[in-house]
Amino acid sequence: YGNPIGLQRLIESLIKTCTTDWRAFIICNPHPDAEQARQVGILYQSIERHLGVKVKLIHPKDNIGYVGAVNRILSECETEYIAYCDHDVIHHTQGWDELMASTLDRFHELGIIFPNGGAYPIPKAMYTEILWGVGCNWMLPRRVASEVGGFDPEIGHHEEVDYQTRLRLKGYRIAALPQIGVQHMAVASNDPASQDRISK
Repeated sequence: YGNPIGLQRLIESLIKTCTTDWRAFIICNPHPDAEQARQVGILYQSIERHLGVKVKLIHPKDNIGYVGAVNRILSECETEYIAYCDHDVIHHTQGWDELMASTLDRFHELGIIFPNGGAYPIPKAMYTEILWGVGCNWMLPRRVASEVGGFDPEIGHHEEVDYQTRLRLKGYRIAALPQIGVQHMAVASNDPASQDRISK
């Protein structure tokens, strides 16, 4: 939404770093600026042309926002693992998706896993347990998403922290893999209009 350059960089980083048999769902929320919408449309056509069936573009009639987009992805995905990326994320670690998936394969106590790090880290042998992680990029098993449900649309911001609390209440642990490097531009979080909305 409103960041075609960020989305282009994200897709390029996925192509360069992903090693699993991945597929992308891109939620195309409508944008009020006609020129911005036109540029994004051209980008989507380019992505679809170059990646073919690897990408499914989803065009909601109304802007469903971040939570609506996440919940749509959770409902659309049919694979064993679901990964989410903000549109302003760049992956720097080759095979990050395989590292996350293989960790979830081995440790069924984990409900969700993050790159980089997280709050209040407790180093374990194969991962770092955390209280919560930043919601710009994560992966979870589809069975966990089916059990816990979707993000809460009533909160307004940091819904992923609420979601992680719900995971913990179900008995799951939350982990990070600090060896996976992901850069987050935080375009929306740093926008004054977004900060004003969040504060309200």
